[in-house]
Amino acid sequence: MRSEFLGAALILIGSMTGAFTQTTSAPPAPSIWKNQSNSILEIESIDANGVIRGSFTNHKQNTNCIGIAYPVEGKVSANGLFFRVTFPACFTVTAWQGTFSGNTIQTNYTYE
Repeated sequence: MRSEFLGAALILIGSMTGAFTQTTSAPPAPSIWKNQSNSILEIESIDANGVIRGSFTNHKQNTNCIGIAYPVEGKVSANGLFFRVTFPACFTVTAWQGTFSGNTIQTNYTYE
């Protein structure tokens, strides 16, 4: 199992639609996030149970499965957030675990 740390991993880009009042440690939904490798996390919704729905598009150079939006499965709780993406064409699952603060999602990730 390989684990890496991504400092200031995902930064909010674009604008949010509708009003958003930050009352939890959850990112807004819908929202679009971009990391330092230009990969995109799109959070389409977070339901009342904290279940995250959206997609992740890999743009990290020198990797496979680039430019394809894959479904995100995840959860937000009082302890932070967790999401994972299955890249079937690459026979890989990547899981992120981290925290949300302001306009940053800071995560660690592992390849499963």
